[in-house]
Amino acid sequence: MLQSRRQVAQFVAKQHKLKMPKGLPSAAQLWNGEVSFFSIDTNLIQQAGYNFEQGILNQIPKVSPETMGLLMPDIVMREIVKHLMKSVYSAAQSFESASSALKRSAGVDMTAIDSLFKGLSVEEFAASNFRMRVENYVKRTRGSILAIQGEDLAERIFQLYFSESPPFAERKEKKAEFPDAVCLMLLEDHARECGAMGILASDDGGWSDFAENSDHLYCVKTLDDLIALFRASGELAAAVTARVTAAIADVQSAVREALRDGLEQHVRASEWSVEDISSGYSGVRVEATFHEATMESYDLRPEATKVWNVPTDRAAWVIEVAALLKVDITIDATFYQWDSFDRDEFELTSQLVERAQEVEVKAFLTCTGPLEHEDPTNWEIDVEIADEEYDVDVGEVDPDMGGH
Repeated sequence: MLQSRRQVAQFVAKQHKLKMPKGLPSAAQLWNGEVSFFSIDTNLIQQAGYNFEQGILNQIPKVSPETMGLLMPDIVMREIVKHLMKSVYSAAQSFESASSALKRSAGVDMTAIDSLFKGLSVEEFAASNFRMRVENYVKRTRGSILAIQGEDLAERIFQLYFSESPPFAERKEKKAEFPDAVCLMLLEDHARECGAMGILASDDGGWSDFAENSDHLYCVKTLDDLIALFRASGELAAAVTARVTAAIADVQSAVREALRDGLEQHVRASEWSVEDISSGYSGVRVEATFHEATMESYDLRPEATKVWNVPTDRAAWVIEVAALLKVDITIDATFYQWDSFDRDEFELTSQLVERAQEVEVKAFLTCTGPLEHEDPTNWEIDVEIADEEYDVDVGEVDPDMGGH
């Protein structure tokens, strides 16, 4: 597939001499193979929660042109795996610390358990699993991992470094830009060798500055900007948008029902972390844990609806719907008070505390029709919303001493 895209790009390049990219590529450039790849910086993948199976990252392979693939520099893949491994290292260290604590405090022989844990090779297994997840995503996006190679690559990078050219900035931390410089050089070399163009997706000013000086690279700042390039346009897209908007507005429609169910499931499946809780009572400490989250209501934003036609199935459409959810959060709060006589804490009381919180959500609906004239009750509808991690700021809570 990569070879065929390279041949298409080289053919197009011969017909149209490449000019320095300015602004954004045209629809013709995107769909005729002139722009044959895109690449996503680690920062944007991190902002998407490294969630390749849900949400916007999962939609990009579905709606992007078949002549375009994801090129991921090996450095980016390594950075992703490194970030994902942090929680694994932390959990492994916690297990080892707990094992040591049990040995000391209870005199329990943990040798067999420690041996079994070591035999699991948790860190090696996790790193391999994370790499496989990334590689599978790249394959789904018709792309490849870009190896660190190239004639005089190091020399050219140092030339950028000492001349303070992008991505190196005039600041002391510019040594940290070496990984970015390698990525950008590899991507530009690939585009030059293929006679093609590529799109960078990064919120790093060094990446956009580099693209500005490149004959082969465009740059967008967000994943939303990237996927927006592939949006459907024309009369058919307008007709589909009108049909979908009307179906979503109809509270009795199958589309609205599927969307509502998806939003409710999102609230239940997401992680809600309790933050910033305190008690106004002197000498009283409070601990809180998440208990339950339910969606009370939601408001849709029809003006923000976007549509894409799936290149591999022209009867299938992806629709992005924005919604503002009002969520009721129930928190289990336990209060402790210091006993100066026993010099110890005792549990004073516990109670459920409710808080309301608003969250913005993007839902991706995949509807298969044909949507422009098929009745919505006959559409095949799939709703996907990426699980999120939300913080709940509880604030000050006073214990309810009624009955105590």
